[in-house]
Formats: sequence, C-alpha cells, structure tokens
Amino acid sequence: MSIMFSAFAVPADAPGLVAALAAEGLPTDDLGEAGRSFFRLLSGETEIGWIGCEGIGANAALLRSLAIDAAWRRRGLASAAIVWLLRHLARQGVTEAYALTTAPAVVAMLEGLGFSVLPRAAVPPGLAATRQFSGLCPASAVVLARRNDAHARAVPDRKPG
Repeated sequence: MSIMFSAFAVPADAPGLVAALAAEGLPTDDLGEAGRSFFRLLSGETEIGWIGCEGIGANAALLRSLAIDAAWRRRGLASAAIVWLLRHLARQGVTEAYALTTAPAVVAMLEGLGFSVLPRAAVPPGLAATRQFSGLCPASAVVLARRNDAHARAVPDRKPG
C-alpha cells in the first residue's frame, strides 16, 4: 500500500474536507480563517483522509482536523499522518506542537508519539486564544503538548500497514 500526503496545503474549501471532518464530529466553523493548513492523504488517486494544523505563534502549532476514511482505519494511518505533519512542521521551524481531543484512544496514540497531557491552566496564551481551545472544542477536551525540535524525543517512524 502506497500512501502519499499532499506536499502543499490544500484550501479549506477543498472538496471532501468539510464533509470528512463533519462526519467525524470535528469542528468546521473556522476552517477558512487565517493560519490554518490542511493536507490530504491519498492512496493512488483515492482520498483516504485529512490532517491539519493551526499556527499559534512564531514556533508553535495546534494539530487538528485528523480524519481517516472508515475503510482505511486500523492500518496505522492516523499515527503516520501525525508523524508526517510533525516532521513537516519541524522543517518549517515549529518547535512546539499541541493537540486537543476528547477521545481516550487519541490521547493514548499521541502519548505514544511523545505528547504529554498538559493542564488547561498551563496552556500558552497563543493556544488559549484559538477558537479550537476557547469554544469549538468542549472544555472537557484533553490538551497535549510535545516539543518538536532537535532536543525532543525523536518522532518514531509510523509506517501504515
């Protein structure tokens, strides 16, 4: 199986993005706002998922909008997409990565990728100011953080399988 990630961000109104996120119950109200980037996961010509991020300062980003088509789940694609995005962000100079989730399985997956749970009261101002943190995600969402630079634990390889 050959999985590719779009090399360039796609527009927030790209066909399939809003529908895929809405199907997963993920926020879509702010997709077109500045600072957001979304990437398509492809198997050949078939769109199989999406991942996105939002800049929250000069060197930080919020991972968001991860959706994998139901037919492609349980193959390690979510982890592989996160690893790809972390490496892409590192090449852009992003040294801090954050995520918000209400799903215990996603918390466990992110912890396996080097993220740690962060108390909501300890989030940096840039993250606290995002619409994701301040209202689109419920207050019960878990905040996770990870250093994403040369001093961070290496991002483990995650090959879809």
